[in-house]
Amino acid sequence: MNKIRILFLASTPFVSLLEPEFSVLEESLTKSSFGRQIDLIMKPIGSFDDLSRYIRENRPNIVHFSGHGNWKGSLYVDNRPIPLSFFADIFADVKDDVQCVVLNGCYSAEQAKEIAKHVPSVIGTTETVYEESAVKFAQQFYGHIGNGLDVTTAFRRSRDLVSADLGFRFHEFTMLPTEQSGENIFFVPVSFAPSVVGVLAAAHSEGTEQEETSGLHLVTKYEYKAKLINVAIQQELRRFEEGISGQEFKIIQEITIIGEWNCYVYGERFLKGIPVADPIWGEGKTKSGNFSIKIKEVDSIMESFSAEVEHNNDNPNEYAAKKVKSMIEEKMTAF
Repeated sequence: MNKIRILFLASTPFVSLLEPEFSVLEESLTKSSFGRQIDLIMKPIGSFDDLSRYIRENRPNIVHFSGHGNWKGSLYVDNRPIPLSFFADIFADVKDDVQCVVLNGCYSAEQAKEIAKHVPSVIGTTETVYEESAVKFAQQFYGHIGNGLDVTTAFRRSRDLVSADLGFRFHEFTMLPTEQSGENIFFVPVSFAPSVVGVLAAAHSEGTEQEETSGLHLVTKYEYKAKLINVAIQQELRRFEEGISGQEFKIIQEITIIGEWNCYVYGERFLKGIPVADPIWGEGKTKSGNFSIKIKEVDSIMESFSAEVEHNNDNPNEYAAKKVKSMIEEKMTAF
């Protein structure tokens, strides 16, 4: 086995939190058959310059980046998003050395696609990384590398063992061949439900609009401010469906998310431009109620969803519920 150099990049301000992950990785390599032929280097990165300099100076064969990522696809260094092209361009300069990049951060798939233009194999995630599964995967993956397996075989064996150990499967994506004719593999967590909860919990919508009643010269002007609170996963059911060939499986997830909605509404009516007193709308009121969302995922991709917004049967409540449902559907469509 040829000498292998692995560079572990720990993104600040999470370095202390990542030390257990590094220790597990180090132990796996130490116990492996060819552990003595592997150099493992850990570097804390606090700036984009650190990121670039450590990779170019060490010219590793495997780069393991561990840190935070957001749902927009950006990985972070010192709480700053790394530009996709910046990270990828670094590997263009060391493509003769780097054979594999592991991006252990949430939502790293977009960054992985850019890096894959220069590196034979990239392991990333399309959604939230569960800490337990990520650490177990790294432990198994680097143990197999230390035992002389190639990246693809090490990935598949690690995936299968972690799936059996934790009681679920990972869905594997293979990208198109890169310029170096390599295979790019994505290690994908089972569910994106936690990220849906995060997006909905931060959701809010406000605006004004008007409605004209045809033939009556009656105009109603509306104002609204809507938000969601106490958003949580109520139920998460998982099952497997066997494909036609008997060799393929689909991961079917049925998720129910619940919460409460709160919406300030104000309506004012005008008849031929003159304000009209309205006992139903009166002054601005804050309406509230419960909501639920049912999601169906197939292989970590949302196939369908439906939202129900409970409300009382009066005009202000109906209007508020309509705005809340539109806000939920807009946020869900983004997935």
